[in-house]
Amino acid sequence: MTRMWTLLVCVGVLVTGFGLVAVGLWRAGSVVMGCAMLVGAIERAILPDDAAGLLKVRRKSFDVVVMTLAGVSVVVFALAVPQWS
Repeated sequence: MTRMWTLLVCVGVLVTGFGLVAVGLWRAGSVVMGCAMLVGAIERAILPDDAAGLLKVRRKSFDVVVMTLAGVSVVVFALAVPQWS
C-alpha cells in the first residue's frame, strides 16, 4: 500500500501545479511542479527500496540526484523568468 501512496503524493502535487498554470498563475504553478520533483526526491531518499514503488528507477543515489536537480532547475527557472507587464 505504501508503494501506491508515494507516487500519488507526487502526482497530486504535480496536478496542483498544472491547475495553477491552467488558471493563469504560471510562475506559482511551475514552482509547485518543481516542488513535486523535490517531494519525490525526498520520498525516494528516505523510503526503503521495496516501499519506493514507481519512484524507483535506478539506484537510490541516482534517482535522488536526478529528481533533486530537476526540481531545483524547474524552481530556479520559474523564478528567474522576468515578469512581463
